[in-house]
Amino acid sequence: MSLELERHEAAHSLPANLLEAAEESLQKTYWSICGDTPQREDGKVLPRDQFAVSGMISFVGDIDWAMVLCLPRDMAVALSERFMGQAIDFDSTDMNDLAGELANIIAGDVKARLGERGIDVDLSLPTVVKGRGVEVFFSDEVQTVNLLFQAREGAFVMTLAAPTSPIGAGQSREED
Repeated sequence: MSLELERHEAAHSLPANLLEAAEESLQKTYWSICGDTPQREDGKVLPRDQFAVSGMISFVGDIDWAMVLCLPRDMAVALSERFMGQAIDFDSTDMNDLAGELANIIAGDVKARLGERGIDVDLSLPTVVKGRGVEVFFSDEVQTVNLLFQAREGAFVMTLAAPTSPIGAGQSREED
């Protein structure tokens, strides 16, 4: 995922229930940690050259897709203070664990919300990447949407990616 994020038109073809569940889960999780609801800011971008840590989770099941939670350095440190009660050094392995755990908490809530909508998915273990200008590339058969959020602690991005195949477009395996 490039830190120079743009909202792709493909977002409109991702399943609406997936977008809704992911945004609701992110806001609920953020509220439980910070007592604040981040606001989605469409059309805005993060500077490409900043350091960030990202937690990634894949989902397989009725809809195959992936989620990447990208936290720029200052945002990650601020969230660590709220989540852990103390600031965590960005370069520590604890920060890697924090990014993976936050992605995992959001993903677990998304799984539950999708289940309430009759969509069954399983989660991968989180993968974490950290660096300056890190990009996660998806194939041409994958559509992505980058959702930029602004909160008191700073800006961050959640990227959703799903195949352009019928399953990725919201058709369950049973409908194949």
